[in-house]
Amino acid sequence: MHTGLSHLHKLSKDQNLKRWPLDDWYKNCGIEIDRIINFAVALGCQKEFDRISVDANCRQNPNWSAVLSKAPGEREGNVINRDFSLSPESMDLLMSKDIAAIQLFWKVLCRTDILCRVEYNRENIFEAVYQITDRGGPKTSPSQLVCALRDLEWVPQTGGLFVKPSQAIASRLPKGFPVDAGFKWLEAVQFGFDEKKKFVESAERREHREKLGFKSDADLQRALEFNKLLSPEEQEAILAKKRQRRTGPVELPVREVRNPEMRANRVGSDVRATPDKSVAMKTRSVQLGVSEAKIEAKVYLQDQYTNANGQMICQVCKDELPFKLPSGSYYFEAVELIVNSTKRYRSTYLALCPNHAAAYQYANGQKGSMAELISTASTTEIEIDLGSQRTTLYFTGVHLADAKACLEADSE
Repeated sequence: MHTGLSHLHKLSKDQNLKRWPLDDWYKNCGIEIDRIINFAVALGCQKEFDRISVDANCRQNPNWSAVLSKAPGEREGNVINRDFSLSPESMDLLMSKDIAAIQLFWKVLCRTDILCRVEYNRENIFEAVYQITDRGGPKTSPSQLVCALRDLEWVPQTGGLFVKPSQAIASRLPKGFPVDAGFKWLEAVQFGFDEKKKFVESAERREHREKLGFKSDADLQRALEFNKLLSPEEQEAILAKKRQRRTGPVELPVREVRNPEMRANRVGSDVRATPDKSVAMKTRSVQLGVSEAKIEAKVYLQDQYTNANGQMICQVCKDELPFKLPSGSYYFEAVELIVNSTKRYRSTYLALCPNHAAAYQYANGQKGSMAELISTASTTEIEIDLGSQRTTLYFTGVHLADAKACLEADSE
């Protein structure tokens, strides 16, 4: 049976707790495997990790003074003193920093969580309960097991990191670590708490900022600096100049020719002295498959960024592309989202107008961290610096999901 127990027992230091797998001889002994398994389990062979916790005293719980000791009552009646801490085997798994070992522990937590909810009489290992009398009633708090899981850096993330549950991000978990909103233990250990807090704070800040009429934090910050550094008179002068520019057309530069004949002779002399164009054959390296990848990407992007009115937009402008080709189709540039990506996927290209295509490739302040920005994006707009200007990169829901999936697969 694929139980994962080998990862547990290779870490075991206590010989009284250590177990060994059945000999391979049983696989070919002539008896059906299922019958051998049932017989072995009946004899006491272990088929699953079932000692995730050990009983503990509430007085050792970190919340004893603040919560549990406040249970009402003076004379002891029907006392309940029920708490749970991590078993030595669980601690071995967590401290191993081994993905397979921690995966075994994770799956047991999920299974235990489900059993605690479906079996009425089952003790909940995620909760400590202390009671002095029936009349007074109990006080509850997270168990010592939960408190320990909150404090330890044991949750694996892509890149070989191990972090506290509150610092973890679900999208960075390795494969085989299920995350479901129905799992109460994830909430108990504060899984993803820091990211959720950041998202809530960001949403509140965005709502406040938009009420003031600003599209981004950079716009708001610039307005605050404008107000702080310039006097009211200076601000009004700048605004008046801006209004004046808006009222009329842009002034065109004028350069009059004073002596047309002399200038024509001088330009003609320059032309005759200029050497002819020449061509030299040079060897250069060319990336293969670029044209094919861009063709496929353009078909994908045209579908993603053409609205119901048939207008195609630039992901930075968030406006209709500036011009069309003689064929009637919009001109846009398919630009690679991640410069140093090892492969070319159609969903890791961007649909940009010529100006923003050049800015993204040559004046992108987040050029080296785009993979991180995409992987952690919680909304369809990602803030970036292009040409020293703060702006946002817009994604359709499908494009963002596809890009995240490609980056995750590429990192694996």
